[in-house]
Amino acid sequence: MAAYIGVDVSKHVLDAQMGAHYFQVENTAKGLKKFIRALEKFIQSGNPVSTVVCEASGGYERD
Repeated sequence: MAAYIGVDVSKHVLDAQMGAHYFQVENTAKGLKKFIRALEKFIQSGNPVSTVVCEASGGYERD
């Protein structure tokens, strides 16, 4: 079964939920790279992903 990834975006942080795994990264270029690496690791671990949902927060989701 494919997973849904949820990302709550705020000015300073991204709160992400991947299956049972929750984590938080800074809402910066460096934090976004950490999020992408975590997503790649999640997928490589045999977890297919069907959708990534990004909650919009006053323009902070644009990156």
